[in-house]
Amino acid sequence: MSPKNAKDKLVFIEPNLTVTQIDYLATIGEVLQSDGTARSSDIARAMDVTRSTVSTTLKSLAATGFIHAESYGPVTLTEKGAAISENVCAMRKALEALLTDVLGLDSEQARAAARAYKGVVHPAVPEQLAVLRRFMQKNKKKWRKKMDD
Repeated sequence: MSPKNAKDKLVFIEPNLTVTQIDYLATIGEVLQSDGTARSSDIARAMDVTRSTVSTTLKSLAATGFIHAESYGPVTLTEKGAAISENVCAMRKALEALLTDVLGLDSEQARAAARAYKGVVHPAVPEQLAVLRRFMQKNKKKWRKKMDD
């Protein structure tokens, strides 16, 4: 059975892709979305690491086909890099919303906690977390009472 649209596709991670590399792909996607372009200095600033560290990781991501990067040029995601970036970012966004709207964390705490997520899930998971968040908001008094019992 073939997927009906791109959101139905599962993202498979190559076994040698590290958690750090997944985090870089997500960060590159976030920088591209907010700034329209991503350079190693932008990525270093977003991840609070040195440009030298970014350069090393970008080389490995380019060698494995997840990004396009030239020395002193912009960084872009390949199709497979973009798929992982979008998946991780969607999950982080869903987690952040759940943590603020349901558990009551302030936005800074929720963002930090959500950024700690560095995995890849089926595309339906972030959507279902959003459904859960809306349900729990709507029924907040009921589930809070049950938790207090």
